[in-house]
Amino acid sequence: MYLLNYKKLSIIFSILAVLLPAHPSLQEIFAIYGIPSVIVSAGFFSLSFLIFGFFKVNKTFLLVTIVYMIFSIFIILGLLRSPEFGSASWVQVFVSIFVVTPMVMICAFIASNNEKLACKIIFTLSGVVLVHVLYKIYSVESFSGFISLNSDIENPNYQATSFYLGLFSISLISAMASLRRAKLFLVTIIFLISCISMSLVGARSVFVALTVVFLFSFFMLDRTRLFIITCVSILTFFTLTFIYPDLVENILIIQRFAALSGDDSSSRVFLFTSAIELWLLNAKTFLFGSGISSFPLFIGANEPGWYPHNFILEILAEIGLFGMIPIFMILILIFWNFKSVFRNYSEPKIIIFSYALYALISYQFMGGVNSLWIPMFFFLLAIFSSIRIRRKDCSD
Repeated sequence: MYLLNYKKLSIIFSILAVLLPAHPSLQEIFAIYGIPSVIVSAGFFSLSFLIFGFFKVNKTFLLVTIVYMIFSIFIILGLLRSPEFGSASWVQVFVSIFVVTPMVMICAFIASNNEKLACKIIFTLSGVVLVHVLYKIYSVESFSGFISLNSDIENPNYQATSFYLGLFSISLISAMASLRRAKLFLVTIIFLISCISMSLVGARSVFVALTVVFLFSFFMLDRTRLFIITCVSILTFFTLTFIYPDLVENILIIQRFAALSGDDSSSRVFLFTSAIELWLLNAKTFLFGSGISSFPLFIGANEPGWYPHNFILEILAEIGLFGMIPIFMILILIFWNFKSVFRNYSEPKIIIFSYALYALISYQFMGGVNSLWIPMFFFLLAIFSSIRIRRKDCSD
């Protein structure tokens, strides 16, 4: 009994090691007290690893490890060829690939031993963000831009805020397929409130990703449930607009999507096309890339924030096609198991694979190689959970 509780505790710590340092509600607290996020992650990882013990690896874990080691070799070549060798961005990539992501890999393996508990922890952590966002929306008189849960004007965390809200919403989507009608009404209302909160925060990428997951989830819902969800959503939306007449005008996501047809301040199209242009510059860049942190120099904007905002394009541009092949192999492993997951229906597995799809789409419009560990956690969690190899003392 006590051993079982310890194992569950290690799973909780493994998820906290990944999601707590990047938690938008806690980032400012860590900054105020000068606590490096890497230290927070390493602390929870150490606790999780010590409690869980030396686990018995399987073929899938070994395969993923080998694939990641191959990827690391190309990262090393990119770091050595970097025109910004030793710069802040160079160090960030080094730490992300060789320190954080290996920890994330082990954390994902540990968390996969109890998918139901893992989903509950992710749901709870993301639910805290929703409460925080609702409090911030309630406490301000008007909106003038993105909603962030930190006070750093130069580095707002609105994207992380939206990403966590999406994780919360995905958990609700999957629950809609199995809840009774009474609970379905309540969950639908909470889901709509979460979606409206995301639209007020203003990050487009996660909103697109959540929409794709929601459309994908239609296959799990029968017509009666779809009818109930649609009716409740419409009634809830009109009720909220009656209570808050300016709600629609303050939905920043509508304004940001409209900006795509004109002068888009985020410059995503320019960044994407520039990354492709750098990748296709010559045969050498096509195969091996132009080196880590070379993209900002290529576009003449060597300052924070100027990167492709798409980890696939960034890898292709700076590490080349050979460096991207291992990542493609990891993505293939995810989608290879999609069919078997839906054939043997399990709500926790559906949620985890939805997380992976959501993270994949979201990080095609935000983040880069230095934050690859975040989507990688959900990729690996989906891969490891699909094999369903558990230790007897860590069952549900």
